[in-house]
Amino acid sequence: MNRNELEVRVSHRLHDNALHSAAASAPRVMNALFEEIMDITSQGDVVRIYGFGRFIPRVRAGGRKSNPKTHATMEFADKVSVVFLPGKPYKKRLNQGEAVV
Repeated sequence: MNRNELEVRVSHRLHDNALHSAAASAPRVMNALFEEIMDITSQGDVVRIYGFGRFIPRVRAGGRKSNPKTHATMEFADKVSVVFLPGKPYKKRLNQGEAVV
């Protein structure tokens, strides 16, 4: 599922719950949510959403690697990536075989 499909599903869910004005603003809300998660994790902080999970920035160590074909060595800098760890309710739902929405 891509971002646009997710926006459509959120809009439908809000529309079905009689939140018609909120359904129209679903893409803006999702954009704001994603931007905040990116801003917070890029500062090195963890984003915790109770019942859903945590977005944790982690540093992957750089180092020296060699090209197996040319045997030339290359230096790689440390990189920061984000790891998602699902919360207990989310894991429980996944393991019960229910569709996660």
